[in-house]
Amino acid sequence: MAIIQQSLSADSVLFSFQKGLFSDRFDAYKEIQRQISSDVEFRPLSLYDDRADGSLLIEAKFSDIDHAYQAIQDGVSIQGVVYKALSTKERAKLGELMHVQFTLFRMVDQTTFIHDLMESLSYYGRALQVKQYRRQGFFEDQMSMIIDTSVG
Repeated sequence: MAIIQQSLSADSVLFSFQKGLFSDRFDAYKEIQRQISSDVEFRPLSLYDDRADGSLLIEAKFSDIDHAYQAIQDGVSIQGVVYKALSTKERAKLGELMHVQFTLFRMVDQTTFIHDLMESLSYYGRALQVKQYRRQGFFEDQMSMIIDTSVG
């Protein structure tokens, strides 16, 4: 099994957008800048894995913390749907959030797979998001998780 671990920046936020919402990730950047602030840096986390579901995961770090709070509280409105950001760190409450990607799992029992994985990773922290990537309904040994390392 190969594991790639990405440490998320302090005080940044995560946006997750559904497949097909934007023709290019740069359109998502422009929309976040237009609705919240142009003083922001982006990191396309979904660029580092082959997101079988086609979703777009973006880390955004605003220069002004108030804009980060605005992203969490108000989000951005796209085609009548509001997409709120997830805080990557609140120092008083959360530890460091890690985006962990898994590939090349051994053949597993699909009925207990997620439960077994969550149990084995509980030592490292609490899973906030789990994505199991499938192609045409078939699991091909790719997953990603966001883990809060302050719990565990």
